[in-house]
Formats: sequence, structure tokens, C-alpha cells
Amino acid sequence: MNFYEKICNLIEDRDDLSFTEIASKMGVSKQYLQKFKNQGIISFPNLLRLASIVSTPNKTAAMFLQEWCLELESTEAIKHSFEYAALIRDKDLLNKLLEKHKKESGTVGEYVNIYGVLYKYMNDEISGTEIIKYLKMHNRPTDNMLNILIDIMKCYDYYHQKKFNTMFDLVEEVEKELDLIEESDRKVVLKECYMYRLAEVLSPLNLQRKNLESARYYANVVIKASLCTKTVSDGLYLLGMSFLFDDEERCLRYLQESYDLAKQVNDKAIEVAARFNLDVVKIYLHINLPEDSDSSLIRYQMNPTSEDSRAGLEEILRGNGEKDFLKYFLAVTDTQAGRLGVCFKEFLTQSNYFFVSLVAKEIKRRGDNSLLVQQMIDYNMDKGVDENEKICFSTLRLFNVSSEQCFV
Repeated sequence: MNFYEKICNLIEDRDDLSFTEIASKMGVSKQYLQKFKNQGIISFPNLLRLASIVSTPNKTAAMFLQEWCLELESTEAIKHSFEYAALIRDKDLLNKLLEKHKKESGTVGEYVNIYGVLYKYMNDEISGTEIIKYLKMHNRPTDNMLNILIDIMKCYDYYHQKKFNTMFDLVEEVEKELDLIEESDRKVVLKECYMYRLAEVLSPLNLQRKNLESARYYANVVIKASLCTKTVSDGLYLLGMSFLFDDEERCLRYLQESYDLAKQVNDKAIEVAARFNLDVVKIYLHINLPEDSDSSLIRYQMNPTSEDSRAGLEEILRGNGEKDFLKYFLAVTDTQAGRLGVCFKEFLTQSNYFFVSLVAKEIKRRGDNSLLVQQMIDYNMDKGVDENEKICFSTLRLFNVSSEQCFV
């Protein structure tokens, strides 16, 4: 039995549903739904709408889609199912899709290759700085939309390498590519998905460049889309960091909310990273850490200049966590003259003006009242996000199919 026949049987078995009512709720004609009943033809956005309509307290729309996505046969629907699974971070579904289609050639085979790299990154099988390396293992796809995704994935790599200028240039190219995509039913889904992915990229990029209003705008795009708990937590972190300079209370509140959400993701590494990000900001703001914080951070806060404390930070620096803050802490507490200047130069070379400003504030506190230092403290080239740059979604909101189930 075909999957659309299963869906039709499900509807017919439900006393609370009728095809006429479903067509009305989906905003489609009776003829459209009849074509689905007879031939299984349905767009991916309408499949998402249908999943929400037939969902029950015992079986969410996300659960239905976990089944349906594995039964889709058209190339377009398979492409959309890959992006759907990846964007809501349903790694289990994405892995099943990769397994199902791994022997296929043509466009679907190209999607398997690229989403296979994305899956490895999402699953921590490769680091962020290895994305481009793994992308190069595959030939350039013939599918134009997939090439745009590749460019966005390269932005992830550049971010991890802290090549912010290169990343910014590529983001501008991606924006131009997306502007050229027609607003057809076939392409609007992936176009909006990639616009959302750009928001995920642009928020941290603008934060590092100290474009704080822009960083907040894109963080709010991610938060309001509410595609999964992990991304909302990330958005709250970025939103909080954007207030570090001018509203410490709000900064801490958003970081705490980010951590609270991270605890709901059921991934210990994500929870630990969110807690770490909260705690390093507390150290910067001279707020005592609670007893259950990382012991190395507690030792550093109690005695920041001791050799043991610094060794603890060096060890963390070699692992995970917010490394920019650790570099800043080590530079501030270094007894050797010039370490702070080296740190300043490193951040400046990266165009990491957020941390350039933090270092400049410390340099001024130590007595340097030069114009250059003050300019770096006050650095602000943010023009905000104009109306033409603002992101609007018509179909992406359909990806938020469940408020009860979250993925990692």
C-alpha cells in the first residue's frame, strides 16, 4: 500500500475528520485533495499542513512526518525531506533518509553526499573546521539549490576558523544567489530554509563584528522560528551576548534562558557548552560562580593569577567552550608585559571587534587613554537591518510541527 493510501485510510477511519474539512483547513481545493487521493501528488508544504491536521495528542505531526518522509518518491519531495530533517535537527530521520537513498545517483545522490557531510557535522563526527575538507571529497553538484547550501556550509567552516571577513563575503554572495531564486512552489521551501540558515550565520557573524542591533535581529529570527529547542537556545545565547556592553542584567537573563533550554535537549555536550557560556560571562562580570560550575573556572575565579588556575584554563582552551573568553582571561591575568597587546592584535586580525572592544576596555582601565583605544571601545559600524534585508517566511513556519518533541 502506498503511503498516500495509508493516509487516506487514516482519514477515513477518523470520525473527527473529513476530506472536505481537511481541504478547507489546508487551504486547497477539493480537486487538489482528490488528486492526492488518486495519485499521491502533494507539495511538501501541504504535506506539513496535513500532518498537523491529522495529528493527535498521542501522535504528533513530527511523528507522522518521520514516517511519511521515508516514503516520498519524487526527487523534489526527497530534497525537501532532507532539509526538513536537517533543519529541525531530527538526526535519526536524517540518518534513515541517507541510508534509504545512499545507492541512488543523479540529483538525489548529490543530496545524499552533501547532507551526509552535514549529518557528520551535526553528529560531531567531524569538526566545524573540517566541513570544507569533506565537501571537497564530492564533485560540485548540478543542482543549483544544493550549491547554495554548500556555500552556507562553507560559512560554518569559516566561522569555526574565525575567518570572519571571508565568511562575510561569502554570505553576501549567498544573499545575491537567493535573491535570484524564483518564488515558485518548487523552490520557495528550500529558499526559505536557506534564508533561515543565513539568519543562523548572520547573528554570530554580526556579533563578532560588533554589529549588535543586526545580531539581535537575526537572533530573534531564529528564536521566533522555533524550529527546535537547540536552535532557540543558540538564539537566546546570541541575543544575550549582544547586551553584554549595555545591559548586563538582560544579558544574563537571556544566557540563563539559553542554558535552561539546553538542559531540555537531552544532549549532555550541548548542556555543558551552554552552562560554560553562561559561567564565563559571570566571571567577566565578577559574579561568583555556583558550586556546581566547572572546577577549573571556579579555581580561576578564586585565584586568577595562580599557575594552577591558568593551567586549568589552558586545558579547557584545548577542548570545547567559548575560547575567545578564555583567551581574554589568560591575557588579562598574564604577568608578562605585552600579552594583552598580542591578544588585542589577534582579535583585530580576525575582525572580531566584539572582543577587540573588551580588550580595549581593559587596556584603558590600565591607564591607556589614547584615541585609538577609545575608538576600539566605541567601535560601531552597525547600520541595522533595512526593510530589503529583513527575512519573511510563508512556509518555514510549517516546519515547527511539534511543541512537545525536540531534537538535538
